[in-house]
Amino acid sequence: MKLALITVFIFTISILQNPEIITVTGEQTKSKVDTNTSLVCKTLKLSKSLKIIKAEGNCDGFWIQKGNITIHNFKKMERSIGTVLKPGSYTVYPELKPRHNKASITITLKEI
Repeated sequence: MKLALITVFIFTISILQNPEIITVTGEQTKSKVDTNTSLVCKTLKLSKSLKIIKAEGNCDGFWIQKGNITIHNFKKMERSIGTVLKPGSYTVYPELKPRHNKASITITLKEI
């Protein structure tokens, strides 16, 4: 019985100590017919501050919006590493590469 309680206690502590990791993906698609583009990203709602630990995609940088306001614009994905997003609602969108019709960005955030 004691061993079971100790095991449950250690498991619970390990779960509580694991930092939260979240990913969010954004896409931009340009119509071949005209210059209109489509931006797609599910809004990320943060209740606590998280830090960007990884950025991956087939794009020329990306931007982050809080509401309708662009708060970060990264020309190089690696420059975003370490950026902290405070509680709020965010979206991320990739910049299209020249002569490309589609781009995506995925950022990974970790609890600080």
